[in-house]
Order: sequence, then C-alpha cells, then structure tokens
Amino acid sequence: MGPLTTDMTRLVGDIHTARSERERMIQAVQHATVDMRRTVARMLTGFDKTHVDMARRQHRRLREFVSGLESAVATLRSSMRTDLAGARAVWCGNKPSAPPAREHKRAAKAAGG
Repeated sequence: MGPLTTDMTRLVGDIHTARSERERMIQAVQHATVDMRRTVARMLTGFDKTHVDMARRQHRRLREFVSGLESAVATLRSSMRTDLAGARAVWCGNKPSAPPAREHKRAAKAAGG
C-alpha cells in the first residue's frame, strides 16, 4: 500500500472515531437533558407547594388582622357615639342621660353593689 492509501485508511478511521464520539456526546446530552427536566419539575413542584403554604398563611393572617381591625373600629365608633351623645346633651342644656349599661355596672361595682 502506498502513502495515499494509508492516509485514506487513517482518515476513514478518524471519521468513524469522530462519529462514534459525536453519538456518545449526543446521548450524554440527551440523558443530561432528561435529568435536568426531572430536576426542574421537582423544583417547580416544591415552589408550587411553598406558594400554596404562603398563600394560606397570608390569608389566615389577613383574616386575623381584619377581624382585629373591625373590633377596634367598632370600639372607636361606640366611644365616639357616647362622646357625641354627651356633648349634644351638654350643648342642648340637658343632663346627660343614664350612663350606658356597662358604665352603670362599673359604677355599681365601685359603689360596692
């Protein structure tokens, strides 16, 4: 065999080797892609669960906050209503009416009754 035949044989061998390596590389990339998809799917599932937990926690806390706010506003409105009634009675020259039931009970307790 001449040098040309030897070079051609070597070239064909190199081509086959390169093709085999390329196929192995493609398979490795495909396997890595499948693994990466699984990992990302697990991460997304974890994110979803965490998000649902956070949403539930926030919803509960907001409900508690609004409930407390409603109670505080109701108390303020009641005291404002009492203050306005007293002011109206004084401005109109009338004696303030009997204290509300709560105040009456407190006064009775203070008097020892």
